[in-house]
Amino acid sequence: KISHALPTMQARRSVPLMAVAFDIPHTWEEPDGLLDLLRVIREQRPEADIRRIRYAYYIAEDAHSGQMRQSGEPYITHPLEVARILVDLRMDDDTICAGLLHDVLEDCPKVTPENLAHLFGEDVLQMVEGVTKLRFKAPDGSSERQRAIAETNRAAESLRKMLLAMARDVRVMVIKLADRLHNMRTLGSLGPDKQIRIASETLDIYAPLAARLGIWQVKWQLEDLSFKILHPKEYTHIQQLVAKSRGKREEELQEAIVLLKERLQGKGVKVVEVHGRPKHLYSIFNKIVKHGFQFEEILDLIALRVVVRD
Repeated sequence: KISHALPTMQARRSVPLMAVAFDIPHTWEEPDGLLDLLRVIREQRPEADIRRIRYAYYIAEDAHSGQMRQSGEPYITHPLEVARILVDLRMDDDTICAGLLHDVLEDCPKVTPENLAHLFGEDVLQMVEGVTKLRFKAPDGSSERQRAIAETNRAAESLRKMLLAMARDVRVMVIKLADRLHNMRTLGSLGPDKQIRIASETLDIYAPLAARLGIWQVKWQLEDLSFKILHPKEYTHIQQLVAKSRGKREEELQEAIVLLKERLQGKGVKVVEVHGRPKHLYSIFNKIVKHGFQFEEILDLIALRVVVRD
């Protein structure tokens, strides 16, 4: 159990990080999701410390034992998916470990900051503390307005805390964005009011932060997921319009890729890959609403990304 694996504060002073063995009981079986995550990490970075990342998962799984998400799934599925997003973003070992452990200080009293610092280092501890949310609970019997004020204070103070942590280490915000992205993907298990509040906060705060950090694949997903909740009719309408013209766009896309590769190679540009993506739904919605375009007038429904050698 985790209580046997984690050292005391006194042990932390006397045992350096390199002495941690990361021993896991032989009876413990790695879940398929973790095996898949570790396989991708090995392919990306053969030098990655797989043993340390596996141990971070083990600690998180034990710490969250018995805890469930609103959807009814075991809570450990959430940090695992957060780590998967971080791996897709090609983050380093410390960030992946912090992603797996990002909720243990808040939700698991048997895990302490001293434990984390000893096992995974000060960087991982600071990232976990930076992502950890603050709780503002309205008193029992409080009015709807008092509860709303408490929630606003919580959100504002939590964001302030994260921004201060991000000033020290930008990886804190990358973890928080991965956390928010998975929460947005699984928002359906919450009530309508909570969905709208979280989607609004995501669109107003987290998507612009992702854009400012240049993490476009997260920004686009946060925008589309928020758009689906905040404007469901418009989302469905644009989705249907895009689907109708998809076949023709796919043909144009493939033709454009071939032509572009030929032209670039003819100019001596060493192309690694060229691939296309459809325009995201929220971006199309913005053009229709803000600029008064008709759907048929929007010409950039697809985009090409060219990866070159240098």
